[in-house]
Amino acid sequence: MLRIDSLKHYIVYPPWAEFTYRWDNLLQILSDPLSSGYLERDKPWAKYGFPPKVQPFELLSGGVNNGIIIAHTGDHRWLPGIVLSKEADIIQPDRIGLMLGIFEPPVYYLRPRRTGEVMLGLERPKKKFLCSFGIEHVETEAGISYWIVLSKGDISKETKRIEEIGANFRLNIQQHTDLPTLPASFMDWLEYHGGQCTCFRVQHETDDVGFLLASMYYTGFYLKSVLPRKISHLCLAASVEGKPSISKYLKRRQPEPNASGG
Repeated sequence: MLRIDSLKHYIVYPPWAEFTYRWDNLLQILSDPLSSGYLERDKPWAKYGFPPKVQPFELLSGGVNNGIIIAHTGDHRWLPGIVLSKEADIIQPDRIGLMLGIFEPPVYYLRPRRTGEVMLGLERPKKKFLCSFGIEHVETEAGISYWIVLSKGDISKETKRIEEIGANFRLNIQQHTDLPTLPASFMDWLEYHGGQCTCFRVQHETDDVGFLLASMYYTGFYLKSVLPRKISHLCLAASVEGKPSISKYLKRRQPEPNASGG
């Protein structure tokens, strides 16, 4: 069963994102944030609760471009995060972010921030290729999860690339012909939105749901960048502690019709 690791948090640097702190230089920048040029050295960071020594972290390349930042700390007072926030909002994706208070995985992504020049119409905003993500608890054997991709049309030409991305994240990913047994609420949601479902079987050694979500976010952002008109939603279907269900949550949020049928 997958669980949230409270001693880690994940930040996805999308493959389409471009910041002045480039992925190739990120290890050096985040290892010494006070010398990076992004932070004010004379600020009393320790007084604000930031440890004097940067907590351990690692960078996992997705193989396409950029990758996943893994901070080995449960404390969000992580000085490298302040560096990243200078040019990006560090946020949760659509849909997953709606489940705060019910299911709160420490998994985020870097979204380019709107600058003053953009808001004044002096510059064009940076391109963002965003889709929504979800999670559904299903009964699966240990070490097996599924990614379900909802699209408008066939995405099979990207299967090999998805497998390669998975290998970079130490995941064995293969397209699967059948969907796992999903709750009725999720099937209703799929029927309502229409489109084509493509299922991938994901074999993994970790039981950290955060890592699997971060890997799926990165893959989803890649797919959206190469198939912008096709990709709409990705869902992690797995045996997860607490049995989170995005489809049940969204169903509860829908307004009930009144007695007159309005």
